[in-house]
Amino acid sequence: IANVALGNGFVVRAKDNSGIAPRKAVGQVLTLAKKLKIPARYGVTAGGNDGSRFVRRGAVNIPLSWPLRYAHSAAEVADLRDAEALRQIVGALVEAGLSEESPY
Repeated sequence: IANVALGNGFVVRAKDNSGIAPRKAVGQVLTLAKKLKIPARYGVTAGGNDGSRFVRRGAVNIPLSWPLRYAHSAAEVADLRDAEALRQIVGALVEAGLSEESPY
């Protein structure tokens, strides 16, 4: 994720080259993370994501990621705290059953 410090949590990719995540959905994820004290931020980046292909079939695409440096190289660097935060929010989203009607 462009210009996001390592070690401060997972990132909701609000916009990338493959689309824009719905503002309400971004807010729901960030609200849930805050409620559960999972470190999170949102970002804008180049590149794309695999989920964007499903938008045309009615799916909501909320790209989640962890920040890293030197992507797609032998020297790629990430922080395990960010990966752990991502693991936690994915589990929380599954448990919450996040949907358009969800309070998160």
